[in-house]
Amino acid sequence: KFRGGTAAIREDQSKLDDFEGRVDPNDTEQMSLLEEMKQHTKKLEEMRKFEDPRLSFSTPEFREAQRIFTDNFKKNFGKPVEWGLVK
Repeated sequence: KFRGGTAAIREDQSKLDDFEGRVDPNDTEQMSLLEEMKQHTKKLEEMRKFEDPRLSFSTPEFREAQRIFTDNFKKNFGKPVEWGLVK
């Protein structure tokens, strides 16, 4: 499953930095939430590190590649048709 790639990593990191700037260090609930957010962001970053958007069936990149392949398939990949079914 595609999770957004490097753009999503930067977006998550900016959200975490924003929250980190607003958190009260004396509030234990906010600090525990911040720690949980850090762990979650780190886990997502690890998951996204090696993902390839072309491997997901729902991304624009895959749909474009699929469309190109289908068009070329219909044209026999630019080669002449050597045989065909005749009724």
